[in-house]
Amino acid sequence: RGASPATAGRPATAGRPATAMRKHLILVALAAMVLYVPFLGNRFTSDDRFFLMEIPFTHDLRNLGKLASPDYFDLWPDAPGWRPLAAASHMVDYALWGLSPAPRRVPNLLAHGANSVLVYALARSLTGRPDAALAAGLLFALHPVHSETVFGAYFRTDSVATLGVLLGLLLYRRWDASKSFLRSPAAWGAVGALAVGAGFKEGALVLVPLLWLHDRCGRMDRLLPFFAFIGPYAAFRVWVLPGQQTVTLPAHAATWAGELGVNLLTLCKSLVTYVRLAVWPYPLALHHDIVPARGLEGAVIMGLAVLAAWVILISRSWRSRPVAAFGLAWAGLAY
Repeated sequence: RGASPATAGRPATAGRPATAMRKHLILVALAAMVLYVPFLGNRFTSDDRFFLMEIPFTHDLRNLGKLASPDYFDLWPDAPGWRPLAAASHMVDYALWGLSPAPRRVPNLLAHGANSVLVYALARSLTGRPDAALAAGLLFALHPVHSETVFGAYFRTDSVATLGVLLGLLLYRRWDASKSFLRSPAAWGAVGALAVGAGFKEGALVLVPLLWLHDRCGRMDRLLPFFAFIGPYAAFRVWVLPGQQTVTLPAHAATWAGELGVNLLTLCKSLVTYVRLAVWPYPLALHHDIVPARGLEGAVIMGLAVLAAWVILISRSWRSRPVAAFGLAWAGLAY
């Protein structure tokens, strides 16, 4: 119980039959994909219509050379971030399949299956319990909230960014502490997973604070290779690709600061919606609009209670149940 996430689970899994693990992996992968197959041919909806159909940027492979251009945000207007690998994947999709929905959703489906398998592998590595790992993998695979990232071809960004985080964490756990970064293929793979994930969505950068928590807020020296990637990535994004987002950043910051109280209260209010979708994801919708809070309304008070409970649970389990504390902290980072 007192072991850290960095060491938890390893001895307990050493003698498990490989055949049982293979069966679990196959079951989780099939569970993640089979239910979605009949609906892959549904028409494009939501962001797919705008980003993949109406805007022609991803309709020409010759635009691959413009993914690092200062005109990126002019060529792909309203894009929420610099996601060159995601854009490149959509260009390849269009070259192969045009605007046919089914084959363009297949990579999303495969990414969801891979993520479910990685959740199983990570849970098994952390806990050393195949039954708990199987439950975690199946829960991730079958949770309805993932339907958007499968059916929304554009939302491949989320699936592959998640894959980068999960794979990066697993490889990091395989990094032998006695080896330097340069001599560890697992360490190189973890940084590579971060780079690929960030190329699909910048949210993959959450891997770095996640690794810091994994090491019980220590071993900063092991994170230096990851910062070696983040530094040039951030510099390129800010100075070479300013686009409309960086230009308007001061205005956004001023607006946010001017409504600080409203934003903090709304953040607490939205927490209730996130928890509800995780525990009871019905009804599902493409968008869950949250009206800005204007005071200590009921949903805000509930959100504050959830936040307080989250902090208490982490503090009480930090030493006695480190894996549980790590999972709770991960949920907070994701939020």
